[in-house]
Amino acid sequence: MALSCYFKKTPSNEQVIARITEDNATQLLQDYTVSTEEPKPAQHIGMAPNPIDCLEYVARVQALLVYQFLGLYDGDIRMRYLALSRIPALYSWVQQLLAHFAQTTQLGSTLGSPASRDEGSLACGVQAQYVMLQQSGTILCQSNIMYTPRKGAWEADSSLAWEKVSSNADLTLVQIADSRQVFTSLGPDHVDDFTMLILEMRSGIDQVKRWGARVEG
Repeated sequence: MALSCYFKKTPSNEQVIARITEDNATQLLQDYTVSTEEPKPAQHIGMAPNPIDCLEYVARVQALLVYQFLGLYDGDIRMRYLALSRIPALYSWVQQLLAHFAQTTQLGSTLGSPASRDEGSLACGVQAQYVMLQQSGTILCQSNIMYTPRKGAWEADSSLAWEKVSSNADLTLVQIADSRQVFTSLGPDHVDDFTMLILEMRSGIDQVKRWGARVEG
């Protein structure tokens, strides 16, 4: 809902939309007993205080990721300030998601899929990119997380469709830092659009084009 409102932002309603985003993010943190007053990394580390299922781990990371993306990159000073204060919370939730993922894969759950790990990598990457661009600083990032850049897996519109893709195609897992392997493993035609965008941000459009041309050649 917040993202939909944001896409309809105009000069006349931008303050209202900023307040909606702020209130929703604050409520989300309160729902999981995370303080919004001067959060510190240590206070967020550990598992969730109350048991939640796998989908809820993914959903809360995804929701907070949206609020963080809007806050960090919108340009509004207050939104940016609040988003900066929430960085430790999102990082902690990613840690908890990965820990829960490790448990579910040991139990053989189909919900422990690469998509769960991709969510963690994307969430940390959004924040790390901001810090590097705006503050010339560093932030912890799950760069060793494996993900699949295959187009078909990301285009699956249901769990059943994803299961079908994963059983009939090679969901090659690569590290986000190993950009060139994406092309050598899959080829340019099989890489999804979002992965291409990430590669272009990391390595530059010209370099990505050169990698693609070498594989095709």
